[in-house]
Amino acid sequence: MTPLSDTAAPAPESPRLGPACAVVFMVFLGLYLYGNGWHSLWDRDEPRYAVATQEMIRSGDFVIPHFNGSIRYNKPPLIYWVMSVPMRLLGSNEFSARSAQAVSGALAVAIVAWLGGRMARRRDCAFVAAAILGFSPLMTLVAKSSTIDAVLLLLIVACFALHWQQRSCGFAWWRHGLFWLLLGLAVLAKGHIGLMVVGLAVVCEGFWSRWRPPVGYVPGSWRVARTALGWVVLLAVAAPWVVLAWLRTDGEFLRVILRDHALAHAATAKESHRGPIVYYLPVLLVASLAGLPAVLVGAVTAWREARAGCPARRLLVCWFLPTFIMFSLAGTKLPHYILPAVPPLALAAALSWPAVSAGVWPRLMRTGAVLGALVGLLAGALLCVAVVAVPFPDAMIPAFVAGLIVALGSAVAAWLWWQPRATLALTANAAALLSLWIVLLPWGLPALEPLRPSKVVADWLREHAPPGTHLMAVGYQEPSLVFYWGRPVDMLGKNEASTAIERLARTSQPAALLIPAERWQKWVERGGDDIPCSATVRLSRRFYQFQKGGWLDLMVIGNF
Repeated sequence: MTPLSDTAAPAPESPRLGPACAVVFMVFLGLYLYGNGWHSLWDRDEPRYAVATQEMIRSGDFVIPHFNGSIRYNKPPLIYWVMSVPMRLLGSNEFSARSAQAVSGALAVAIVAWLGGRMARRRDCAFVAAAILGFSPLMTLVAKSSTIDAVLLLLIVACFALHWQQRSCGFAWWRHGLFWLLLGLAVLAKGHIGLMVVGLAVVCEGFWSRWRPPVGYVPGSWRVARTALGWVVLLAVAAPWVVLAWLRTDGEFLRVILRDHALAHAATAKESHRGPIVYYLPVLLVASLAGLPAVLVGAVTAWREARAGCPARRLLVCWFLPTFIMFSLAGTKLPHYILPAVPPLALAAALSWPAVSAGVWPRLMRTGAVLGALVGLLAGALLCVAVVAVPFPDAMIPAFVAGLIVALGSAVAAWLWWQPRATLALTANAAALLSLWIVLLPWGLPALEPLRPSKVVADWLREHAPPGTHLMAVGYQEPSLVFYWGRPVDMLGKNEASTAIERLARTSQPAALLIPAERWQKWVERGGDDIPCSATVRLSRRFYQFQKGGWLDLMVIGNF
């Protein structure tokens, strides 16, 4: 993973990109922060990361993350370290839990804008790359979620930006060290994923350049020694935590990450998250919705120009293809996994923007316009149908408005792409996607809050239950309950109602049991003689399970 040339190439003339990238960062930081505190955390990943950060701050143990009092083996600790900063400053709430991701997402878009401007040597191309990536529905969703993916993407695009600088401007030791330091942080963020995305791209580019040298290629020297030194830097970053985690858990933390996450996710579909090998093709269509015709033109020209020896396009092809193949072959598939493959598509579109603006590829442009219109119309229709199929009266109007925005915006943009009037079309797509979030965040998602159990139940208990109440849950295992309760929750299996009732009867402290009404009624009908006189139904309400689908009647049984 070293630059292709030891000899500094002549510095290309490039416009000043600093002010433009600062504007890009501020615009997307505002978008990604907007409305983050107006709706509760979505199960299951968001509250798992947030609770682990809460417990890390509370315990002062920044080595081994915990969730609900038990070790959380799923991820290394970098994400919790990063999330702990806004949580310490702003308190433990939805906004602070999502703030680190918003900042990371905005920085990633700004770096991609800078990279697009450097590669194309045009300021307008920087804005094109930023618009296609930044307004991508997938990118926006990830940057507004309390998960790891925005932070990992920032580290990945920063590595590629440094690698391109080494490639285009010549070798510099500070860039070399920073590149490997960021790779070490990527290992602390999500294990092998960032290392594989960057490593496969750079290795493929190196082999391709030896087979068919690109324009200006000069064989490097001391490559092995520099790479070995880079691995030393990576190990210096990652090894201290690896050693501490190994010692603290007798090696179990590392074994679980490798066995149950790295290998198992690659070989099998974990938690039923499976899909066909073409799973990510429609995901990328939706992810590229802000500029789909430009992305199609960029992909075709990137492949042609890469084969002809263009270094920039060659890097983008080597970035995209191995990443896409790796995630497509993996057994476990989720839409946001493919996010590292979206920046090279945005950059390819930016590099081809002069041709797109001139309408050089009319057939591809019109194909992209039709696809964009179909995707937008389908997404708009699904928003409208969803609230009719599962009636949520308070959310119907905002859902219909959001659906119309997406459908009409995509149709108008498709007509403009067809002309072609590329700048107006890209602006129309961006405006439609921005309007979608402006409608959904203050209007649509808050309308669903009374139907979501965890925050409603936790708020009710804090208001009505005595201080120090012990909370148990049977048949409702959502991690968000732990976040909103703010303390460990005694989670029991769906068939352990008797055990929970026995604990409720024996305990001398205030206690509450959250249980589905159906299970409570079945237990009572079987002869609930062990119910203490003080234990009665304190709350009974109907909610909706957005993760599983279907209505759920929940009861709170309390002895207070």
